[in-house]
Amino acid sequence: DKESGSVDYMNPEAKRYYGVSMDTKKSTDQPQLDLAGILETCDFESGAERAAIEESLREIKLESNTVQFECRKVSNGTDTQTGGADAAGGMAWHRMVFVPCKNPGSGKDSLYVNEYDISELKKVQNDLRAANMAQDALVASVTHELRTPLIGMIGLTDALMQDSKTSASIKKNLKIIRNSGLRLNILVNDILDAASTKRNTLVVKQEQVDLEESMRDVEAIVSPLLKKNVSLINEIKNIPHLRGDSGRVTQILMNLVQNAVKFTSKGHITVSAEVIDAGRMVEVRVKDTGIGMPAHKLSSVFKAFHQGDAEIAREYGGTGLGLSLVKSLVEAHSGGINLESNHGGPESRTT
Repeated sequence: DKESGSVDYMNPEAKRYYGVSMDTKKSTDQPQLDLAGILETCDFESGAERAAIEESLREIKLESNTVQFECRKVSNGTDTQTGGADAAGGMAWHRMVFVPCKNPGSGKDSLYVNEYDISELKKVQNDLRAANMAQDALVASVTHELRTPLIGMIGLTDALMQDSKTSASIKKNLKIIRNSGLRLNILVNDILDAASTKRNTLVVKQEQVDLEESMRDVEAIVSPLLKKNVSLINEIKNIPHLRGDSGRVTQILMNLVQNAVKFTSKGHITVSAEVIDAGRMVEVRVKDTGIGMPAHKLSSVFKAFHQGDAEIAREYGGTGLGLSLVKSLVEAHSGGINLESNHGGPESRTT
């Protein structure tokens, strides 16, 4: 009963848990337990938390939503899923769900209470959380170990290319090595940034950004990757300097253009930009004549590790991190990203 807090009915499992004895043959018998007694068994973090829940239960109405929360309770050994107790202190996790309803017998406003032992679920969640932390630590360790020799390799090739004694033919090969190192370094940074995004620790600086220069840097690295019948057209011109993270903006462009290069075997890739929203934003467009993507897969393309389907993943490779990271970086700059694709048609566009 919502008004008095008295319990009119308990199922057998609830009676066993709360130690309530009731002769169900006598309709006048009621469980010797009330709402306050039920809440008393909950181990709340603070008195304020309990007060807030009690207030929610007082305010709950028939047309309103349910009130639910999770709490630890002292186990009495009768919990049906896990035996009730954890190894540390005889505590079990429960989920309490309070649903407003009308008592079919009295017609009074009442609360239908569902209580679940979720100790096993909590254990699985904690195990998964620990596994994720271990995975993140391994990824961070491996990528940092990769980054050190890559930076050394890039620096050494730069020094050799600037040496006047280095012949033109050797400089050409050194440039290929340098660009390969830069691409690998970008991949390492993407992996680290994906982990930072997952932990909500991604750092975005506020500085002056020259979009045209960023695109020229991307063009220099990506051009050697173009297939024979594909041209990269840079139409970014006369764009004023932006405020944002210069390195992140280059990273965004690099991932978008590399993605277009990977899936375009003939035709062109065009990168353009224009000032919009009364000069407050810049819209960058990457168009390509690649394989495109079916409409039903567009909604999942920005998910981490997503690569269309298994056949595409086998044929084109990649980590599936690029577009997911691009979305996070764009949103960190208070922007948005959109993909339009004409599967099997002449053009796809990312904005």
